[in-house]
Amino acid sequence: MQAGVGIVVGALAIVAAAWAAQAAPESDTGTPSDAWKWCINEDKDAPDLQISGCTTVIQSGRESGRAMAIAFNNRGNAYHDEKDYDRAIADYDEAIKLDPTEPESYYNRGTAYADKGLADRAIADFDQAIKLNPLYAHAYGNRGLAYAHKGDLDGAIRDYDQAIRLEPDNAAGYNNRGNAWFDKGDYARAIADYDQAIAHNPDYASAFNNRGNARYAEKDYDRAILDYGRAIEIDPQYGVAYANRGRAYRQKGDTDGALDNYQQAVKYDPDNPRTLNDRGNAYFAKKDYDHAIADYGRAIAADPGYPYAYNNRGICYDGKGAHELAIADFSQAIRLNGKYADAYNNRGYAYAGLRDYSRAVADYDEALKLDPDLVRARYNRAAAYAAKAQYDRALADYDELIRVRPGDAAAWSDRCRARAIVGDLKAGLDDCNQSLRLRPDAAEALDSRALVELKLGRLDPALSDYNRAVALSPQSAGALFGRGIVRRKKGDAAGAAADLAAAKTMRADIAEEWARYGVK
Repeated sequence: MQAGVGIVVGALAIVAAAWAAQAAPESDTGTPSDAWKWCINEDKDAPDLQISGCTTVIQSGRESGRAMAIAFNNRGNAYHDEKDYDRAIADYDEAIKLDPTEPESYYNRGTAYADKGLADRAIADFDQAIKLNPLYAHAYGNRGLAYAHKGDLDGAIRDYDQAIRLEPDNAAGYNNRGNAWFDKGDYARAIADYDQAIAHNPDYASAFNNRGNARYAEKDYDRAILDYGRAIEIDPQYGVAYANRGRAYRQKGDTDGALDNYQQAVKYDPDNPRTLNDRGNAYFAKKDYDHAIADYGRAIAADPGYPYAYNNRGICYDGKGAHELAIADFSQAIRLNGKYADAYNNRGYAYAGLRDYSRAVADYDEALKLDPDLVRARYNRAAAYAAKAQYDRALADYDELIRVRPGDAAAWSDRCRARAIVGDLKAGLDDCNQSLRLRPDAAEALDSRALVELKLGRLDPALSDYNRAVALSPQSAGALFGRGIVRRKKGDAAGAAADLAAAKTMRADIAEEWARYGVK
């Protein structure tokens, strides 16, 4: 039985158009004043200087009408730069009151609403900007982003189409439309748009990263790695691209290569919970549970509402035998996401580790209600039923597993053992033989078939299977105990004593378990 690790793929980078600044009126001398120069900020000075200049203009009492609207609009842009969205919106409000015919003020306020996550208000402002200027490509583009934020991908694509028609050389438009196609699962169209974005801007790191994500989704990991590599060449501090390349290496089975990339990702993006979670997964794959637990803890500190990190830390705690800590983490993951089937399965597995099989079964039941195709939960429930000596229920789960996965050698082996325990020996033997046809060197199937042979009284075939099982899995207490019983029945007292003692050293309750099998 295995508990699952949830892997989360990184988000796509979305590039929005910048908000619009407006030009300054001239002074009586025919040139803008210093305050106006700072307010317009053509030199791209710090936002504080722009705020100071615009505030001086606004408080001077010398401007009115459109000039004041420009000053409020541009000060709003500076507040927007500082991510002070409420002050930015307040200034755009004033600009719109003073000049309701200017599309840029609506556009800018829309971008601020979008950055606050208020997609509906953003769309209303972009609508007005487009009404005032039907050729406003950036307004179409950013309205598309707002629709995408709301999950209206078709509406987003319609706006991106229009933005591209108006500005066919704007790489961001193709990139953003590619993101919408990606979210719709149409990776071929997404790649075509990312190709166009890159053709119009060969140094567009986000487009390379996003094309890599589409290729990753198509399981084209080698080409995805090339795209992430190009994104990193363009922007050597692009933490998301390192993280994504790490995920691709994981999919290729190169855990060390993945870790190298996650180290770089964390270096440049140290508080990204998904990257920390993924690096934890790589440590977990290497059975380095302590480092994995540390990374999951950092992910949780960065985002206490991130259920995957709790789930994954719980798996590590369970792997270390800290079942209570594991249960606490799985429970928190479930509180954060009540439909998290894997977390229910994993908590059930931890309860089973405490031999609380009733709670384990209840969690497996819930996992299977949420995801009837969650194979590991059905495996685990079958094992829990067997531990409760409810073999009829265990057999029903094994029947279903074999029905949906007839090539699963472990399911045939486990049903063989359950049938052996209840005395259905011929059917059990057939199951074990089928399991061994699928996996000839499976220690578990050899162990189970030996039990069938033992109960049939065929000691030589049983001993042969136990010998093979122990050779393949020397730490199998069950196989050692079974071999000890066979040896005792065959008169090998010394060999029997050695095997039985070794098995009891590994598992103190092994004799009680075998008594339930009807074998002494």
